[in-house]
Amino acid sequence: MDAPKPGVVMSASDQGVSDISSGELGQALLTEDESSIHSSIEDGDCATPSRLSRRLTRLDGLGISVGIMIGSGIFTSPGLMLEETGSVGLYLLAWVLAGIVASVSGVVYCELGPAFPGAGGDRDYIQAAFGERISFAYTWTMFFVVKSGAIGILAVTFARYFQAGIFPDSTQEDSSITTKGLAMATVVLATALNCATVSVGARAQNVLTALKFVLLA
Repeated sequence: MDAPKPGVVMSASDQGVSDISSGELGQALLTEDESSIHSSIEDGDCATPSRLSRRLTRLDGLGISVGIMIGSGIFTSPGLMLEETGSVGLYLLAWVLAGIVASVSGVVYCELGPAFPGAGGDRDYIQAAFGERISFAYTWTMFFVVKSGAIGILAVTFARYFQAGIFPDSTQEDSSITTKGLAMATVVLATALNCATVSVGARAQNVLTALKFVLLA
């Protein structure tokens, strides 16, 4: 093959190079990050590289995924949705459409996961698409606003159901105080379990996912 002329860009077919896949792109970014870590070590910026050990099993991953999909909304929103739609048909249609959207989202993440096998999750995907600043803003927004609000809703929902079973005769004023106390205790307990070890947090998640199936049954 003749050498390319200066200023002329050869096509992929001329070079005999196939298009890089999304998985190879993620691996390339991960390798680049690891190279920068080792470079920092050689320069004396840090003592040892930081790595996350993979301790979750397939069962743990399944429990986490199913637990996320079966959220607290299934216990609180059906009655409100039926009241607002005013029709059983529209009510079921809303659930079907929501299921389709969730399924499409799951397929997208099935593609993104192998493509970017890092530990950053959404942050890695956003960084690859929009850059470091946008991913940094997203991370802190999720931490201080989005996830914290979602955790509060989950904790209050759990506290209401737990209280209804343990203290069914409590007054409305006592109920509000007890609900807030139980919700705060739930957040503290869940945080402690996840801070203990990865295995302890995974086992707790598996138990809670199994309880969801029992309640739905």
